[in-house]
Amino acid sequence: MTRPTLLKVRIFGHPVPWSHPRAKRLPFGIQFFEQPEQVDWKRTVVAQVLPVKPETPSDNPLCVRAIFFVQRPMSAPKRVRYPAKKPDCSNLIKSLEDCLNGIVWKDDSRIVDLIVSKRFDERPGVLLEVTELLGGEVEALPNQEALAL
Repeated sequence: MTRPTLLKVRIFGHPVPWSHPRAKRLPFGIQFFEQPEQVDWKRTVVAQVLPVKPETPSDNPLCVRAIFFVQRPMSAPKRVRYPAKKPDCSNLIKSLEDCLNGIVWKDDSRIVDLIVSKRFDERPGVLLEVTELLGGEVEALPNQEALAL
């Protein structure tokens, strides 16, 4: 059974990982704000997803596949094949999930399958594919039996 693809898009720009909002004490209370790099990344993602987004945000269970592309540092030798340095995949995907709340999905709690990778590429960004899991069927993951205790 084929799954309906909700969205498939390549977003160009330097991926910025999620980080805690910063707080600033003011005379009338505390103000929380995000780092400017995070705000720019969110605007970049939304601007590139809006033309291809679904008509309404999905409320179905979702499978999200994301491949983040980061530039190879000049100091990294060619023998280094994978970007095993910061930013980490979990913070990159958190940032992307927050960007797409209310646009592609109603809430990121609808994501039940998540596949995230990080690779080197000359053009930084993310390749994102979102598919809906309909019918309530549960698909076995590769080697799921081997993971059972």
